[in-house]
Amino acid sequence: ACFKGDRFTGQIYEEFKQGSGAPDADFIIYIATMYDSNCGSNETVAFAAHCMQSLETGRPLAGHTNICPNQLIRRPRNHHFLLSTLKHELAHALGMSASLFGSFRDENGRKMPKSDVVQSFTFADWYTRLGPVNHTVSYIVTPNVKKYARQHFNCSTLIGAELENQGSQGTAGTHWEKRVFENEGMAGTHTQNPVYSGLTLAIMQDTGWYEVEHSLAENLHWGKNLGCDFAQKSCAFWIRSRRDRNESIEPFCDIVKPKDQKATRTRCTLDMNSVSQCTLVEYEEDLPIEYQIYDSLPDVDPELIGRYGGSVSLADYCPYQQEFEWKASRNNRIRDSRCFLTENTPDRNINFAMEEYGPRSKCFLHGNTSWIMKKCSHFTQNVISTSGCHEFLCQDGLLWITLLNQTYKYPCFKDGQKISIRKIWRGWAHEGMIICPSCPSICGDKAD
Repeated sequence: ACFKGDRFTGQIYEEFKQGSGAPDADFIIYIATMYDSNCGSNETVAFAAHCMQSLETGRPLAGHTNICPNQLIRRPRNHHFLLSTLKHELAHALGMSASLFGSFRDENGRKMPKSDVVQSFTFADWYTRLGPVNHTVSYIVTPNVKKYARQHFNCSTLIGAELENQGSQGTAGTHWEKRVFENEGMAGTHTQNPVYSGLTLAIMQDTGWYEVEHSLAENLHWGKNLGCDFAQKSCAFWIRSRRDRNESIEPFCDIVKPKDQKATRTRCTLDMNSVSQCTLVEYEEDLPIEYQIYDSLPDVDPELIGRYGGSVSLADYCPYQQEFEWKASRNNRIRDSRCFLTENTPDRNINFAMEEYGPRSKCFLHGNTSWIMKKCSHFTQNVISTSGCHEFLCQDGLLWITLLNQTYKYPCFKDGQKISIRKIWRGWAHEGMIICPSCPSICGDKAD
């Protein structure tokens, strides 16, 4: 039954009679699309919580989630994002919430001390461009979470999985740290291709309430096998130490995002599902010392270097390659850079590299030279872009990059192989280059 009180008389009366309930249900989720104060920020897409727990086991029995109506954009390309949002909020209601960490059960069904679930640590050697500072963060330290984190990063001494330390009350302490787990679905904000990895399944198992089917875990490329330094230290330390050894600073980057989108220098996301650009931007003032990253940047005044950082603050301002949107000025058509969506194929007059977007496409680098289109006395050049989406095949033990609906096929024999392209398409001569990735990076075992 549902009871309501009269605030003037103090009288309590039954508003709705008790129903029959939901027989044979283990969990009930109430979903709404209502605008309230929590939806005031453009960054808030949805929110959720549990609203009833078992007195015996502490397991959530019911929960609610609200999707902010202003975030419901009716475009096919938003379906994946909205589905992921619902998964994210459901996971909060089921167990990944700071308000539930104190209710977890061990393998014998006994309530675990909260200190066996989450612990805080202060590191005195958090490197910044101005030297080391103290940095306090929290970790989930439960057995399966710790096991996954150590295996994922290839770090046998890792404390556990770091929790987000920034954002509002509903973000900090109840999501995975964005710097460490970038596109994991339970990070504090979705910026690209969210995946629900073995890490999120591990914490669900460690609640003591659920059996988990680990074969359903999605692949998390971010941070894979990058070691203890990547998982525990600042991106400033990672970038400086890699630079000192003349090694790639990936998955971070140091290319300032141009204010003119036409001058965008693109690469590929780690999973090669999207064309990407570096999120490095200039802020109006210096970042907090804890998050000042660079000792130097090309063409940047040393006096202003403290203003430069990634556009995603939850990632500790660490810049990385991220998918993005284009907006064509002529027909106002908005498209994003995800390769697997057919609708993102560029208009014919700007499709320099004969790109094809769709379920059979991945992102490939184009090298340091721009693609060009020629027709008699007409000549046009793609200003800077250095990557694009192309269809591929895994066949005969090789990776093949294909053009024009598989009319032309080019085999990749090794990582870094350069394929020079010169083709006539719809009356224009197209010239450019595609760089082969390693065959296993796309084809896996099929490339053996």
